[in-house]
Amino acid sequence: AVEPETGCTEAELLQGAAGLGMQSLHPVSVAVVREAKQRGLRIVEAKDFSSATGGGVSGKSPAGGICRLGRRSFLGDSAWVQSKPAPAPGVTEVLYEDGKVRGRILLEDEIRKSSRPLLAWMEHQGLKVTMLTGDREAAARQVADAVGLKDFRYGLHPDDKVAAIREWVQAGEKVAMVGHIVTGK
Repeated sequence: AVEPETGCTEAELLQGAAGLGMQSLHPVSVAVVREAKQRGLRIVEAKDFSSATGGGVSGKSPAGGICRLGRRSFLGDSAWVQSKPAPAPGVTEVLYEDGKVRGRILLEDEIRKSSRPLLAWMEHQGLKVTMLTGDREAAARQVADAVGLKDFRYGLHPDDKVAAIREWVQAGEKVAMVGHIVTGK
């Protein structure tokens, strides 16, 4: 869902967010750009792109203003941000602000049908599987339950995920990772 604040349209919100998102490899940014393209929107890349690990991205919009796309904490204590209720479990929000063009985009993970049987097979093979996610606890629990996963950690920043992997390696575990970790390093 695309939820623009008063004073802008869905198209303006999605275009601005995609202008920043097209410079990021984060799955949320990729989804925002894909949606803008599917709607046939013209995307203009923001300038002076900067990424804050675990927070969001910022830059200069084509109009010259500072624009930001990311978590609530990344956008600060603006009244419009605080007025938004938390999204439902399983729904990820990303907020965008560029002057009067501001609002949020809600995304829902689609779980692959093959996930549950694959994870069951891996467990049967004696492999330990842990989900590391930046999502809130309720969202992480919902996904874990849907795929039959017993072990998960939530609310993690990219560096926390890297630290968990290093922990396992230092403990002598053989670690394989599937997914996406983007760090500022």
